[in-house]
Amino acid sequence: MKRVARELLGRLKDLLVLNWRTKGTARAQLKLAIQDTLAAGLPRAYTPELYQQTCSAVFEHVYESYPERDAGGLCRSRLDLRPATPKRSIPILENDS
Repeated sequence: MKRVARELLGRLKDLLVLNWRTKGTARAQLKLAIQDTLAAGLPRAYTPELYQQTCSAVFEHVYESYPERDAGGLCRSRLDLRPATPKRSIPILENDS
């Protein structure tokens, strides 16, 4: 799970551009990156329903926790990817072994 989170965070750095929240294309690219990263990295035990819940929860977390900072002079290289505050937990499937 940590590997998936690190990979997704790395992808976010390129996707969270100026006004990303108001641009439909930027939001769609973010959702697709979340879906692709989770599909490749989550355990196969995740059901389609749990996968969709997780994708939605991650997108909601990013949307709420990574607002644009210093929008007047914001550039990609200065984007602060530290979350403002944690909002809700993301469902994690525990392995019985």
